[in-house]
Amino acid sequence: MSRPMIEPVERSIGDVMTDVAGNVERLVRTEMELAKATALQGIKGMARGSALLAGGALLGTLAVMLLLLGAVARLSETMKPWQATLLVAGGTAVLSVLVIGIGVSALRGHADHLDT
Repeated sequence: MSRPMIEPVERSIGDVMTDVAGNVERLVRTEMELAKATALQGIKGMARGSALLAGGALLGTLAVMLLLLGAVARLSETMKPWQATLLVAGGTAVLSVLVIGIGVSALRGHADHLDT
């Protein structure tokens, strides 16, 4: 059985170009919607990760405070409580200055590395 031949439809170049422009416009819109959805998904993931990081930092800070309080309590058995508190606070201050100094050096080194 043979198929009947379908006559090709004659279209003007203007009609073809209009269709092409419409298809390109739809493609660009679809790509923009996809990019927007992908960005929103990434932002949601970053927000969740940031919230978990902040919660972990808060718990870590509380743990360090309790450890320092324990150190003060233990030292209070051998010296006056105010002396134990000053000793632990002084040691913590020295440690924090060292850590901050190392952090600043690392940031400066990283900034210098970016300049080159």
